Amino acid sequence: MTSVDDIVSQPTAAHSTFAHLCLGQSPQIIVARLLRVFEESPTMNNDSEARGITILLLDEKDSTITGFIPAAAANRHREALKEGVIIKVTNFEVKKCQHMFKITEHTHAIRFTSQTTIDEVMNNYPAINQQRFMVRGYEHLQILANTDLELPGIYKT
Repeated sequence: MTSVDDIVSQPTAAHSTFAHLCLGQSPQIIVARLLRVFEESPTMNNDSEARGITILLLDEKDSTITGFIPAAAANRHREALKEGVIIKVTNFEVKKCQHMFKITEHTHAIRFTSQTTIDEVMNNYPAINQQRFMVRGYEHLQILANTDLELPGIYKT
């Protein structure tokens, strides 16, 4: 069952929900809960060179979207990436999500640029669920394999 924060009020700054994001780089603002931070992944050509950080965000309309922070900007944003907190993200780029990297139902992805800022929102934020679905790790899926207990995958909760 999903849970909602107790504090319900209007955000201090005008922001877009994920459904209203425009493609390209513009001064858009989103307010979302940071659901998950996926550690840096290596590039295909060089296992020691990181590609960047992928994040999963949830807005007040229960829509999820993928965010990508390139390796060059990862250290600048790493401290602000706390799972479960509500953040305000400004000055980012919205791109079509490549099918092979798609982890949400949304057709777009957010790409952080050198001008992107992340600020934790402490008050005056919209009600945003604390979870939308469960992400299972490989180890958990291995345990479930061939048990006939349940079909492993991503389930809405």
